[in-house]
Amino acid sequence: MRNKLKIAAALLLITFAAPSLSAADYFARDFGAVPDGVTLNTASIQAAIDFVSSHGGGRLILDKGDYVCGSFYLKSNVLLCIDGDSRILGSLNPFDYVRDPDAKWTAMIFAVGQENIGICGGGIIDGRGFDIAVRYTDFVHLGLMEDKLSNDRMVEQKRPESTSTSVPVSLSRT
Repeated sequence: MRNKLKIAAALLLITFAAPSLSAADYFARDFGAVPDGVTLNTASIQAAIDFVSSHGGGRLILDKGDYVCGSFYLKSNVLLCIDGDSRILGSLNPFDYVRDPDAKWTAMIFAVGQENIGICGGGIIDGRGFDIAVRYTDFVHLGLMEDKLSNDRMVEQKRPESTSTSVPVSLSRT
């Protein structure tokens, strides 16, 4: 009987302590992200990721809208959640992307040397790869960028590697 009471007490403790052990939810809008499909949100999303990671981790939720971004880095213990009514859209400005010195590549979303990361949600990540390649060519013709291949095609390491994908989990703001 004594062991059953100890087990019951332990289960109650776990049940009531579990919510405090789970990671917190954070919303990109609370960090200044504007999901209007026009505003560049790279800095606000990166600031949110940095904050969530530095505060023990959690879910960064992008809800209801289109978030335009250049390159950003996922950090340890951050789960990037894209709500079913949301999209991350790659910026159409080639200067909004960085070439990571460790990866030696250009991308929209990096995670270099991180642990416990992920992307979830029912939303879409659309890197707009074709559109950014066309914009790059426009910039070459304007003399703003160099065409090292001399054929209106950007060097692959400079073009952000991206595809459109969706992940099947729905989120809600509570």
